[in-house]
Amino acid sequence: MYLTKLEISGIRSHKNFVFQVPEEKPWGWHVILGDNGAGKSSFVKSLALALAGPTEARALRQDWSTWLSVGSEQAIVTAHLTWNPEVDSITGQGRAPVKKLVCQIMIESNDEALSTGAILVEGKHKSKGLERTLWGRSSGWFSASFGPFRRFTGGNRDYERMFYTNPRLAPHLTAFGEDIALTECLEWLKSLHIKQLESRDDSQFLDSLIAFINNGELLPHGSRISRISSEEIIFVDGNGNEVSVDFLSDGYRSILSLTFELIRQLTISYGQAAVAQEIQTGAISLPGIVVIDEVDAHLHPSWQKRIAPWFLSVFPRLQFIVTTHSPIICQAAEHGSVWRLPTPGTDESGGKIQGDTLNRLIFGNILEAYDTSFFGVDVSRSETSRSQLLELAQLNRKQAFGELSENESMRIAALRATMPTAASVAERSGLEVE
Repeated sequence: MYLTKLEISGIRSHKNFVFQVPEEKPWGWHVILGDNGAGKSSFVKSLALALAGPTEARALRQDWSTWLSVGSEQAIVTAHLTWNPEVDSITGQGRAPVKKLVCQIMIESNDEALSTGAILVEGKHKSKGLERTLWGRSSGWFSASFGPFRRFTGGNRDYERMFYTNPRLAPHLTAFGEDIALTECLEWLKSLHIKQLESRDDSQFLDSLIAFINNGELLPHGSRISRISSEEIIFVDGNGNEVSVDFLSDGYRSILSLTFELIRQLTISYGQAAVAQEIQTGAISLPGIVVIDEVDAHLHPSWQKRIAPWFLSVFPRLQFIVTTHSPIICQAAEHGSVWRLPTPGTDESGGKIQGDTLNRLIFGNILEAYDTSFFGVDVSRSETSRSQLLELAQLNRKQAFGELSENESMRIAALRATMPTAASVAERSGLEVE
């Protein structure tokens, strides 16, 4: 299953935003950019809501009135999906749905509906059969959403039971709140160890999974999984020290919790045997939709550069839709697309980034990416640096006419050592040189 189009209207900062990718190749790396408050998390939540469905989403106990834009009495999320009957099964009797599904979630400002947390689904003919497919409990139809606060422990235990009672909602839980931890993936790993001790038919899955993570070099500096028992999960860091999973850095825990939970959810959707077979090949080539809010959270720039290529190589048929504040994350979008949300307080419409601007984001260096308007104005240099750049430009001009004093010669040497550049850089930066 893949998302080909998402329409959001009336949800918080989203007056009317449309995300659309080619139907013939929807998988890959799709990046959503936007200022703080532009609605990146609302985009993630809206898509997660559409994928989880209205019935199970009621368990979230959301105050749906907070979802509505100011002045809006109605919010609508419409997701257009394609699916594959070879991996996405259908429950119940009746004719198979068409290859293109449309699911639509509607939130209305009806006082009774909002007070009970109800979500109303518009009964369009294109949406019929969703309880037998996307919103049902049949195998396949894989999707998962991850919020920006990804961790193993520290969540509200009231949400933990939803991983079992709400199977369609479970893969999307962390997108809806900061107090939801991915504790279940640790328990899953420990249960795999117990199965290994019992010499069950699937007892080799844990060893294959450990080798899959270690050989794939997900973690930086040669860090790797050392061992997993029923009591603990131990890693070896870049210095050879053994470290419990609970004491890993935020960046490690963010990526590991996401990766382990992603694989765990794949085993639930497709079956452990199917995932185990894929792991033996070195990549899990199963389709689906994965949404990640702030994928760069807690990651060093060098890891930001590696994380997208790693996900794309290890999960080559997944469709990743990620939000970020980092231009580094955009570099992998040559296998996808980049989108910009409207700047808060403006009349911008947002949309897909294309042409030379897109090429600067993907193929240019970081400064060239920061020079675009998508990461703010004049963010690549501090005010002091800009003043020094202007000073360097002025001294370069005086030097060209042989007018430098001894002190100025020393100053220009110091500035060039600090900023190995030319006066033309100042001009390109929009600085006037008198």
